Amino acid sequence: IIFLTGLIFAGNFAFIISALFFHIVYFVREIYTLGTLIRKVSIGLLVILVTSIPLITFVDNKLESKRDDSIFERVQQFELLFNGLTQNFYVLFLGNGLGNTLNVKTATRDYSKSIYFEVQPIYFVFQLGILMSFYFVFINLYLVERNYKNYLVKLIYVCYLIYSITNPYILD
Repeated sequence: IIFLTGLIFAGNFAFIISALFFHIVYFVREIYTLGTLIRKVSIGLLVILVTSIPLITFVDNKLESKRDDSIFERVQQFELLFNGLTQNFYVLFLGNGLGNTLNVKTATRDYSKSIYFEVQPIYFVFQLGILMSFYFVFINLYLVERNYKNYLVKLIYVCYLIYSITNPYILD
């Protein structure tokens, strides 16, 4: 209950989704007998029953608050960064270079010299290109697979990736 309360008050929707994903996978993975299945399904239904109305209200409010400004800004940034990335074959695969910025002014924002984007993973690809971005991801996944044998540690890492992919500070 304390954990759930902390998640709700933190207010980060992606963090809540990734924590929920972790607990669902952990919940299902720990079923060994029919008695465990019946007990876990009963607990799961009780939790859904108790939290469904507040959860639906919370999700609706979160989506409503992000509908206008944040989503428009993310779409605009994605388009600008994608256009900058696909300007030619060389840039697409090798990127624009670390520290490279956009020199674009739109009706709503000036992106000249800006290094902060709501879609930070796309900005990362914009700078490094597809080739080096995939290499970076591959190295991370390889190191996790090589160094962590416990499935819970890997599951926590996957949940972190689910959360951080939506966070502008993903590479911090």
